[in-house]
Amino acid sequence: MRWWYPLVLVRSIFVTFFYLPVFTVVGSVVVIALVKLRLGGENHVIKWWAQSLCWLYGVQVVVRRWFSSTQAPILVKDYQNQSLEDLVSRRVKDGKKGIPSIPKGRGGIVLFNHASFFDIFSLSTVLPALRYGAKKELFSIPFFGRAMRATGVVPIDRDNRDRAISALSSAKGFLDLGGWLALAPEGGRLGGDDRLAAFKSGPFHLILGTQCLVYPVLIRGAAMVWPKGFWLPGLSNWRYTVYLDFLPPLSPVGLTPKDKEVLKDFTWHYMRSWQKQLNTN
Repeated sequence: MRWWYPLVLVRSIFVTFFYLPVFTVVGSVVVIALVKLRLGGENHVIKWWAQSLCWLYGVQVVVRRWFSSTQAPILVKDYQNQSLEDLVSRRVKDGKKGIPSIPKGRGGIVLFNHASFFDIFSLSTVLPALRYGAKKELFSIPFFGRAMRATGVVPIDRDNRDRAISALSSAKGFLDLGGWLALAPEGGRLGGDDRLAAFKSGPFHLILGTQCLVYPVLIRGAAMVWPKGFWLPGLSNWRYTVYLDFLPPLSPVGLTPKDKEVLKDFTWHYMRSWQKQLNTN
C-alpha cells in the first residue's frame, strides 16, 4: 500500500459523505430560488459546484482543443463516402487551447463519451450553461431532482425507448430558444478513454428534428477518478487530470429523419476516428 493511500481514503470519505450531500442540498435550494425568482446566476452556482468538487478530489480539467463557432461545420451529407481517417488526420493539429465559448442565440447539441460521473463535473467547469439528459431515477433525489427540473435537465427513461425519445423531443423548444443540451449517445457510462459503445437513436431523432449543430466532445481521464461500479471516487491517486477535446462541429443540414442511421453511424465513426488519433498523439 502506498503511503498516501490513507490520505486519499479520508479525503474521499469526507467529500463524498459530507461535502457532496450538504452542498448538493444547499446548492439545489439556491438554484431553485434563483430560477423561480428569475434572478439569474444559476450557471455561476453550477460552475462553482463543479469546480469545487474537482478541486476537492484533486482533479484538474484541461481543455486541449476547441473549435471556433465561426468555423464552418462539417456537412455530414458531403462526407458520407469519404475516409474519416483522412478527414481527421488533416484537422487533428487544428483547434485552439483555452476555454470554449457557447455561441449566443444559437442552440446546439453536445455529444460526449460517457464513462464516469466526473464527465458531467468536468464539462460543467468550462460550460456551466449546458443542460443534460439524465436518467429519470436522479429526479427522485430530494432537492437535487427539483433543481434539475428547474434548470431544464431532461429526464430520460432508459428502460422505455419511446418515452426516452418523447422526453428528448420535449427539449426542442429549449433548443429553438438558443439553449444547449449535452447528451451521452452511448446511453450510459459504457464508454472509456479508448473505446466507444454503440450509440442510441434518441439523440439523433432530436438532432434531425431541430437541425441543430452537433458539437462532439471526447473526455479522457474521468474514469480514472470515478470508475463505474465504485462507491468512492478518487482512490487511485492524489492528483488527476481530465482532458477535454472539443471536435469540429457537425451539421445535419440536408439530412431528413429517414437518415437517422446514417447520421448515427457517421457520428460514431467520426468520434472514434478522433479518439484513435488523439490517443496516439
